[in-house]
Amino acid sequence: MCSYFADRFGRRAALLAGITLVASGIFGEVFATANGTFLVGKMILGFGLGFYLTVGPMYCSEVSALSV
Repeated sequence: MCSYFADRFGRRAALLAGITLVASGIFGEVFATANGTFLVGKMILGFGLGFYLTVGPMYCSEVSALSV
């Protein structure tokens, strides 16, 4: 899903989506009042981290200069 999103909307938009998911997962964990809410925040954070860490190397390899 992550690579499809990155190919469809661009690497920069995919990084932004990953960062947004990570931030929302962190807020979900910080303001959780029940164990279930904390678990959902943890799952959103994990999904966002996976998304962000998958797109990061793709974006770096795309923008880096080739050695001559």
